Amino acid sequence: MCCALICRWFVFLTEIHASFLALPLLKQYKVLSIQQQKAARKFLLACALTYLRSSAIDRLFA
Repeated sequence: MCCALICRWFVFLTEIHASFLALPLLKQYKVLSIQQQKAARKFLLACALTYLRSSAIDRLFA
């Protein structure tokens, strides 16, 4: 169980890292407007948090 939790945290941190690496690229190449960049940041954070949420749900049914 501890190994599964560590693996999920690793996936979560990797997802956060990838998301926040992508945001400057979107800004640099002017793919998104400023308002869209703020929305994208929130959306990418919410996507990363789904990994933690699924981990919590798995523990309920384990």
